[in-house]
Amino acid sequence: MSPATRRARARRGEGERLREEILAAAERLLIETGDEGAGPIWAIAEAAGVTPPVHLPPLPRQDRLLGAVCEARFQEFDRDLEEAVAGIEDPLDARWARGRAYVRFGLDHPEHYRICS
Repeated sequence: MSPATRRARARRGEGERLREEILAAAERLLIETGDEGAGPIWAIAEAAGVTPPVHLPPLPRQDRLLGAVCEARFQEFDRDLEEAVAGIEDPLDARWARGRAYVRFGLDHPEHYRICS
């Protein structure tokens, strides 16, 4: 969504979708800039296609946005680790598989890894 594009007003009950769009915009800015402080609230709101006051109730502060982005990535990270050891019986093999998944996640998500760890 370009900064000039405004999203349609959310209907009642679509607050979670708006929250996800705001988080996605915050995450894009994090990755594009490589700086967790480079995404001020107004820039995140603009990237999501909303006016700044609209996003304040679901996620009132920038640090909460960053925390929510990190939480989503940690859930993905946890799934990746569990998938890496699925079906592996040997504890040593499982440890190696988790280690490889850990490194792969860090390489695939360098900004998330740096900011969230």
